[in-house]
Amino acid sequence: MGLKYGIDNNTDSSALEKKIISYVTLHYLEVHKWLGDLNTLWKAGKYYQTGFDGATYGHKVLGSATEQPNLTDR
Repeated sequence: MGLKYGIDNNTDSSALEKKIISYVTLHYLEVHKWLGDLNTLWKAGKYYQTGFDGATYGHKVLGSATEQPNLTDR
């Protein structure tokens, strides 16, 4: 799996660690913003919009979690 992302025995571990920390931090902040936005909508009584936006975020998360098959890998 590491080779898929360009990681091998010669990869600098400190650079890899920085990339992983940046990735996790940015995604945490994005999800935190989503939850804050949903909370604001809910408090404003915009229940339909809250549900719609929550479903959109859910589909985005679930869509990024599934890997699309590469049909040329045979």
